[in-house]
Amino acid sequence: MDTQDSRGTRNTETTSIAYSTTSYVSNSSSSSCGYNWDDVRNGTVSFGVPGISALKYTERCCCICSSIKGRSRVPYLAIIEAWIRRQIFIPSKNRCYKSHLTNGIFTQETIDNLQPTKSYAEVTGTEMSKWMKVVTDQLLIARNIFDFEPNSRMSEQDFDMLVGLSKTQFEDLFSYVEKSLRNTKLRYK
Repeated sequence: MDTQDSRGTRNTETTSIAYSTTSYVSNSSSSSCGYNWDDVRNGTVSFGVPGISALKYTERCCCICSSIKGRSRVPYLAIIEAWIRRQIFIPSKNRCYKSHLTNGIFTQETIDNLQPTKSYAEVTGTEMSKWMKVVTDQLLIARNIFDFEPNSRMSEQDFDMLVGLSKTQFEDLFSYVEKSLRNTKLRYK
């Protein structure tokens, strides 16, 4: 903004956009574009994330087959599974018919037949934060899946699935053979 003082000297004031926005957000509870900034900070305002295939939000009927009977909320593990296996986002409050699930995850047929209805995902800040934490946790688990060290993140079920032994049984067996094992390029320690 250009101003002149009483001596006729020209002064130029500049205001940082980031500063003015920050001041506006912190000093006001609503904006000219209709957002309540308290809701934005609390993570309750929805926003669209383009480029992410998603199912439509629905609690009224099954998000897979549109049935209105025998439906329940889609378990979070099934939502994660749909993302990992098909890169399809399912809103957390969606419902699905019980026959689409086995042990809290989607059946193979359901996963194969998932059809996104939107080319963007609509999420709140809170949902996005939770989503990022869950996906990060899943990546860390996947990265360390074959870590047989005593302090590994592998569960009892992981040990049983991979070697057919409990974690305690594996550690016991390893203690007997540890001195006989040779260090090679294929094994690290």
